Amino acid sequence: LTEIIDENIIGGTIIKMGDKQLDTSISRTIKELKQSFNKNLYIKDF
Repeated sequence: LTEIIDENIIGGTIIKMGDKQLDTSISRTIKELKQSFNKNLYIKDF
């Protein structure tokens, strides 16, 4: 087990095992929120 502190992830954890990765970092969550806001799912109907 190797512990690396990366301030760029803001909080949470990133666990890597072989070719698998579990990312529960706050920076990933913020990135996903930004991507969802960029998608305009609302269709104006007026």
